Amino acid sequence: MDTPTYFLLNPLKPTTFVLTKKAREQLGPRFARHGIAVEHLATADDWDEAIAAVIWAEYQALSAIEREDRVRLDAIFDLQFATDPLCTGYRPRP
Repeated sequence: MDTPTYFLLNPLKPTTFVLTKKAREQLGPRFARHGIAVEHLATADDWDEAIAAVIWAEYQALSAIEREDRVRLDAIFDLQFATDPLCTGYRPRP
C-alpha cells in the first residue's frame, strides 16, 4: 500500500489532514461501501476508527473458507497500515 501519498497536512489546522486525489480514488469507494465518507475524516484518530470499522465489516462478510485465504486476508488487513505515515514520523507535506 503506497500510503505516503494519501495524506497532506492541512496548513490551517496542523493536527488534521486532507486527502490526495489518489486517496479519494482508492480509499473512498471502499469506505463508502461501509457508510463512511472519507471527506469527513480529518485526524489520525478518525482514520484509525474508520479503518477498524472497514476491516471488521469486510472480515465479517467472509465465509469460513475465505477466512483461510491468506491473500484475501492480507488485502483486507493491509488497510490498517494506511495511517502509518501519520503515526510513525513520516509526516505528510503541506
